[in-house]
Amino acid sequence: MTDLLHNMSCSATSAVRVEIRPVLGMVARFPGCRPEGQRTLSLDPAHQAIWSSGLGVAPDLVERLERFWEDLNLVGASMIFPWREELGKQRYVEARHPLLVLNVLARTRSTLLMARSPLDLDVSCLERTLVSTDPALITLVLRCQRRRRKR
Repeated sequence: MTDLLHNMSCSATSAVRVEIRPVLGMVARFPGCRPEGQRTLSLDPAHQAIWSSGLGVAPDLVERLERFWEDLNLVGASMIFPWREELGKQRYVEARHPLLVLNVLARTRSTLLMARSPLDLDVSCLERTLVSTDPALITLVLRCQRRRRKR
């Protein structure tokens, strides 16, 4: 693995290989939502996001997303990366809570999820699958899964 800071002093044509190493021994995966039905999140029918019909989103879905995100009391920022198949060799936990997944997908800009980023419910944001090594996000995914199992 090349030390990125050291490599910055090298020529612009130097090859840089970045390896994602999880702190907790796993990564959190946030699966993309596809309108074609290949991968969908199960929000209750009244809150289903509608992509292909051009009707936008259910009126109170944005309000629910904002309330859920605010209740998490997150601060700061997390590094987020696009999912690559070779990451599947690592141990990962897949986020299944629909409001958590939609919030992460809709608030991540490039490779950064900032706690106070506004929602962007554009299809291009919601279709991508993202992954994070951030211990706070991994813990949050695990906590959401435990809560859902208890119901």
